[in-house]
Amino acid sequence: MKGNRCHQCGGILEVIKDKPYPYAECGLSNVELYGINQFLCEQCKESFVSIPQIEQLHLMLGRGICCQEELLNGEEVRFLRKELHLKAKELARVMGVTPETVSRWENETATISEANDRFL
Repeated sequence: MKGNRCHQCGGILEVIKDKPYPYAECGLSNVELYGINQFLCEQCKESFVSIPQIEQLHLMLGRGICCQEELLNGEEVRFLRKELHLKAKELARVMGVTPETVSRWENETATISEANDRFL
């Protein structure tokens, strides 16, 4: 499908519908989106993606993370903190830990405890 124009160079965009999109922008390395439109400029090779209802998508990702049985990993702690619009220092204060502890969880130099995992 063609007809859309590239925002960078004005070239024609190819629409790609049947390829999974690795949604690394959310901060979670294991998220792939299916059924969304991806665009590739035939001229400059710039690629774009259209993600509808992104707020609802992030809400669903957050719910999925919170409902899993495993302890949160660093990416998941960071994702939840950012979705809560908190700085690491603010999350640390709310949880009763030091900012360094939050940093260690997010960088995976320390594992979050079961109690803190449940609280978050």
